[in-house]
Amino acid sequence: MRFEGREWSRDWRLLSSPFRRLPDFLIAGEAKCGTTSLFRYLEAHPRVVGAVVKETNSLLLYPDSLLALRAGYPFRWTHPAARWRAGEASPEYFSRPGMAARVHRHLPDARVIVLLRDPVQRAFSDFRMLEADAGAQQFAEQVQRSLALLAQDDFTPLIDALRQVEHHPLRYVLRGIYHRPMGEWLKAIPPAQLLVLGSEELFARPAASMARVLAFLGLSNRELPEYPVKKGGRNDIQMDPVTREQLREFFSPHNQRLFQMLGTDFAWESGTAAS
Repeated sequence: MRFEGREWSRDWRLLSSPFRRLPDFLIAGEAKCGTTSLFRYLEAHPRVVGAVVKETNSLLLYPDSLLALRAGYPFRWTHPAARWRAGEASPEYFSRPGMAARVHRHLPDARVIVLLRDPVQRAFSDFRMLEADAGAQQFAEQVQRSLALLAQDDFTPLIDALRQVEHHPLRYVLRGIYHRPMGEWLKAIPPAQLLVLGSEELFARPAASMARVLAFLGLSNRELPEYPVKKGGRNDIQMDPVTREQLREFFSPHNQRLFQMLGTDFAWESGTAAS
């Protein structure tokens, strides 16, 4: 359920920020892992209010301003925290260095949801969205360059810096190395306030996944008539099988580190993840 039925200018929302509430939950990412679908499902709950836009990115754009963060949310008296849960989905948060600690510093009681998808599928989906005019061959070429760069230990500082560049081609591979940022989130966010879900589970069994999410947020379960999956980008090109296997081989040790870290296995190695 989205609050307010009319358009509010950003100036007005900032001016009235002291009287607005802070979010109770964040869907922190990763990009192309179903964050939009999950956010829409949550918005349909009668006790959930979404931010004025799905991706406020306030803690990224204005890292030390709680007023900017509050600007995306309703007035405290219209949707009191005792009865409502307010939140957003900002998938750029997950892979940004230092973001987990920043979230906990500003929102110590907030609940954080992280969606993680088979990194091979995530990479290709990201490419199809951001480079709509390119084809599978261009993706294969970018993967080859990225894998070559990532194989060079001397480039570690550069690679860490590129984690913060939103549309750099290296992101297709780099943002699928989940265990690096996941370690920061596990360290910063108390276990009871962090929920990590496999995107494939959300896509395949949305009602069961939503029951888990709503329980995590302290809300009663409510099934929806349908659970449409929000997709963006082209669907008319297919990944080259050689590129797919190269990516699967590259990600395999990184996936195993993630699974050990989380104590769960998303079974991405089977290659059966949804596209």
